[in-house]
Parts: sequence; C-alpha cells; structure tokens
Amino acid sequence: MSIQENCRVVENTRLGEGLYLMVLDAPEIVKLTQCGQFVHIACGEGHLLRRPISICTWQGSHLRIVFQVKGDGTKWLSERKVGDVLDVLGPLGHGFDVQALGDRPIFIGRFFYYFR
Repeated sequence: MSIQENCRVVENTRLGEGLYLMVLDAPEIVKLTQCGQFVHIACGEGHLLRRPISICTWQGSHLRIVFQVKGDGTKWLSERKVGDVLDVLGPLGHGFDVQALGDRPIFIGRFFYYFR
C-alpha cells in the first residue's frame, strides 16, 4: 500500500559532484516502509512525471534518500531548501522483511558492462 504525503525537507546535503542526501519528514510513508522500496517525488511545475528515488534508510518520522542529478527534475530536487514541502508518493515496490532473512543473510549482486 502506498500513500501520497506532503513532506517537509529536513536536510539536503551535497555529498559530491551531482550527488545529494535528502532527509524528508514523512511520518505516514515511514510507517509503511520496508527494505527495497522507493518513493516517487513530484519535481516542480514544469515536470509532468515524478522521479523514482530509492529509500536509503528511515528512522522515526524521517526518510533518507540519496540521488544523483541526471536531468532537470533531479536538478530541481537538488535545489530544495530546508523547510520546503515536496509531494511524495510511497512507499512503492516490493519490499522485504530483513528479520525474515535470519541472523546471517548473504546478498549476492551482479551487474554487467556492455561495451560498444
């Protein structure tokens, strides 16, 4: 289940070239969040589509996301200030319960490089 919530920006920190950490006050979304989920964020008036951003962590009523500026929408998002309010839809995706993985879970990941 996902909900739409107006979330206040608590922090927006530049981590590196085009990379940002944003903390949102999202009490209703946080109540439903599981590992492996993401949110859709509306990025200003001129952008029709929301931007999907993975949820990094959550604690209390705060939701932490990390994103990279790739276009106009994420550039707009990177310029938000503490106190700004964002239209957020989430949590989305099929999350999973970390507790159900046992005491010593193993994650195996893989990605490919394609050369042209």
